[in-house]
Amino acid sequence: MWTEFFSMTDERLKILASFDSKKASRNVKACDNLQCSKFDMKTAFSRCSGCQSFYYCSQSCHTTDWRHGGHREAFKLYGKLMLSAKIDEYYTARQRSFLRALVYHDYRKAKLRLLSKQTWFMTAYPGRGFFNVYDYTAGKAKVDIKSITVFDAVEEFTDGEWKSIVSRAPASGGKMGIHVVEMYEPLGTRRFVIPIRTNTSLVYDRQQQLAAEMTPSRDMKFVVDELYPLVMDEDGEVHNEVSWFS
Repeated sequence: MWTEFFSMTDERLKILASFDSKKASRNVKACDNLQCSKFDMKTAFSRCSGCQSFYYCSQSCHTTDWRHGGHREAFKLYGKLMLSAKIDEYYTARQRSFLRALVYHDYRKAKLRLLSKQTWFMTAYPGRGFFNVYDYTAGKAKVDIKSITVFDAVEEFTDGEWKSIVSRAPASGGKMGIHVVEMYEPLGTRRFVIPIRTNTSLVYDRQQQLAAEMTPSRDMKFVVDELYPLVMDEDGEVHNEVSWFS
């Protein structure tokens, strides 16, 4: 038990050191008009004053998302699940940034496995939504995927903010994934949603293709082998794709 504890502590300290050394990369954002999804430095964006969660690269993109992206109906609902300035009472900006970095680190470690399980899920349950979950309630992360439908029913996770976030994933055309963080707090489990964005739908498109072409003779190993070149480089490391948090 102590060996595992010290191993986890050492890993977190390394993540923190990397986090502190890459301040500039933490200031990258993606435009929350999903038809744009431009990546740039945070200073190139304006934050929605209503929800304090969404960023836009121009007034035109803000207007488009307001009129056609559902933000006009949803902006007042944000403030509990997304890691925004609205939760400053509980978590500082630095703490929120580190939590994003921790999730991204754990996502990259589990990426091939998660994408393979997602593809298998897409085969078994066509059209049903899913998300990645990071359970930190016991310390070391337990990373897996869950069905949105089942999760809603079991956890009663059905408020307007969650529904809005869930609706944006398919609207992104495969360029946004939903990542839910579960953390221990004295009054019970606290959950946050961290959407991770990418500038391409290449992997998602291949997942859809594999799901549509799946046959009984193809197993999880087949899926892993097919996704491997898109996710990992020749040295067995995860590709450094252009991706960041919404």
